[in-house]
Amino acid sequence: MYGVGQVEGYVPYSTWTHILANLPGATFHEMSLPFAGMVSIKSDEELQLVRRSARIGEQASEIMMKVTRPGVSESEIYAQSCTSCSRTEPTD
Repeated sequence: MYGVGQVEGYVPYSTWTHILANLPGATFHEMSLPFAGMVSIKSDEELQLVRRSARIGEQASEIMMKVTRPGVSESEIYAQSCTSCSRTEPTD
């Protein structure tokens, strides 16, 4: 059972028809849930990367809130946010 908004196992129609056309004798099995279980367990290194990514995202959001005001273009807000992300140093 999937949660609200989850689309486990979804493959775009054009991709699926391409796969079927190029693998005519293949058998496919639903592996979304077993795969999700495997990738949900994180190593210490992966957890450090997740935490760093979260810090960078928070920093980018703070910059966006500081820069956003009437008259500032969306592209300028985006540029400032990206600049902030690229200047973030690892702390772990």
